[in-house]
Amino acid sequence: MKKEKRKREKRETEIKIRLTAKEREEIRELAREEGLTVSEYIRKQALKRQAEEQAKLEMERQLVYQVRRIGINLNQMAKSLNILRKKGKLEDKDKKFLKSLEVKVETAFGEFKEVFKGVLNVSQYRTGKK
Repeated sequence: MKKEKRKREKRETEIKIRLTAKEREEIRELAREEGLTVSEYIRKQALKRQAEEQAKLEMERQLVYQVRRIGINLNQMAKSLNILRKKGKLEDKDKKFLKSLEVKVETAFGEFKEVFKGVLNVSQYRTGKK
C-alpha cells in the first residue's frame, strides 16, 4: 500500500526584515530550542495571535450556548412551578426551597456577569466596538 503524499501549499512570497546581530542570534536560539527552523519559528510566532483569537471566539460561542441551555432549563422549571402554584399544590417547603434557589441564581448570575463582561471586552476589542 502506497503512502499518499499530502500536497502542501507552495510558499512563494517572502518578507524581509532587518535585525541586529543580537536579535538574529536570539531568534535562532529560540527556534533551535523549539526544534524549528528560523522560518518555521517566525511563521509560528507571527500567526499565533490568529490561533488565539479563534480559540477565544470558540470559547465565547460555547459560553453563549451554555447560557442558553441554562435559560431554557430555568424557564421550564418556572413554568412547572407556576402550574403547581395555580393548582394550589405548592407546599411551604417548596416555597422555602424556591427562595434559597432564587438567592443562589442571583449570586451565580452576578458572578456570570463579571466573567461575561471580560468576554465582551475581548469581543469589543476585536471588532473595534466600544
